[in-house]
Amino acid sequence: MTPPTPTRDGNAGWFSPPVWADAFSVDENPVRQLLVPGSRFQLVGEADGKPVIENDFGRWPAFQIGSPAPAAVLAAQLPLGIGPGSTLHRASWVGPRTRLSQGDVLDGYSGALNFEGAPEGGPGALRVPQRGAVHAVLGYWTTERAEPTTVVMPTGTGKTETMLALLVAGRPRLLLVIVPSDALREQTAGKFERLGILQEQRIVAPTAMRPVVGKLLHGLKSAESAASFADACNVVVATAAVLASCTDEARAALLERCSHLFIDEAHHVAAQSWSTTRETFEGRPVVQFTATPFREDGHRVTGRQIYAFPLRLAQEQGYFSPINYTSVIDFDNLDESVARQAAAQLRHDLAAGHDHILMARVENIRRVREVLPTDGLILASTNRGSVRPAIRRRPLMRVSRSIARRFGAVTQETPARRHRCLLRMLGLGAIPDEDQCPVRRPGARRRCGPPQLLRSGGGPGASRHQSTGTSFPVIGR
Repeated sequence: MTPPTPTRDGNAGWFSPPVWADAFSVDENPVRQLLVPGSRFQLVGEADGKPVIENDFGRWPAFQIGSPAPAAVLAAQLPLGIGPGSTLHRASWVGPRTRLSQGDVLDGYSGALNFEGAPEGGPGALRVPQRGAVHAVLGYWTTERAEPTTVVMPTGTGKTETMLALLVAGRPRLLLVIVPSDALREQTAGKFERLGILQEQRIVAPTAMRPVVGKLLHGLKSAESAASFADACNVVVATAAVLASCTDEARAALLERCSHLFIDEAHHVAAQSWSTTRETFEGRPVVQFTATPFREDGHRVTGRQIYAFPLRLAQEQGYFSPINYTSVIDFDNLDESVARQAAAQLRHDLAAGHDHILMARVENIRRVREVLPTDGLILASTNRGSVRPAIRRRPLMRVSRSIARRFGAVTQETPARRHRCLLRMLGLGAIPDEDQCPVRRPGARRRCGPPQLLRSGGGPGASRHQSTGTSFPVIGR
């Protein structure tokens, strides 16, 4: 009898919960490795005459209840009567959950990245800008030049997945990733822990294990603790502020052990704490990732720009939905005029059945306090006709936890569709379940980012050609 053919996207088989390595932390900074991602196993296979289960994330030994378990390895315990060729409906994990060493993880990355793969956009293929950036960085590393480099990729083209591909292809001994906020630290660390979508898209081979990822949440207290933390990790994700809160000895010990530095949202690098960290890596590979080559102070990001994917091509290739630009000119009350124009567009879109969200992006807490009363007044009045009652809510102020503690503000997560109007500071990471169309400031020190209508429902695995509506930036001059 021919065993059933697995259907990769079907619901048949057993869905395994994620399996993590044994918990470990240093000075309350967690070090984690995802041994088995939450995923589906459909069939029991066979290797060397013994049962195994496998999917896009790896292969693990298996055994039936009542049979001896494989020694000293994580294995799947199968129900009685389930063997090679059987459809798997239920199993459990037994055995040690041992974290791999740096070297063991890196050994699995040898030849694991599929550079070309299927036609662009299909399983096994990096996007065009991702592939170009990976080749550019790897090519530059062969020159052994010490100058920091910059990669410019428009928002939505996949900067984080590019970092993950470079982790696998470049096999750095210990990669330090600096991000500008607590929210981005959580988001970025989560992607590194799972290797993003690279394995489920068959861009990275199943033989590659997920890296050991350390999140620097608190300052390290001694050189010994920094060494213990660094030696356990393949990747460390930190903010510049937390890195600066380490003792001098601990920070020096951590940075000495890091072989490569990635800086995300590199337009923040003008800050002294960022620049100091980058300068510490003189002579070692430093790659700065950004969607804009201009810093927040209006100057260009320093370092050699080795790759820049044009915004024009990103639009032509379907990474962005259409953008309708509206300019508002008002010499008396610009905030109110922009809010009214944006609210009118939101009413129109919701009445037309579009699942859109309005977001006002601001630069700092001062602008939050200035804009919130205006937006609260205007947006609360948008409940007219067929507009949903959720519009009655005041805008949701989303700021980082550290800023919230300092100013006594209340932070909330963003439940899908609970709020139609968001007031959000720049650079605080992605909003769950929405694709945003950010508008970069054309010049330095703009007083406020534009309110925008966001298209929702894309998500990281959605097709870049999926029709999810149009973004409407409303910009006040």
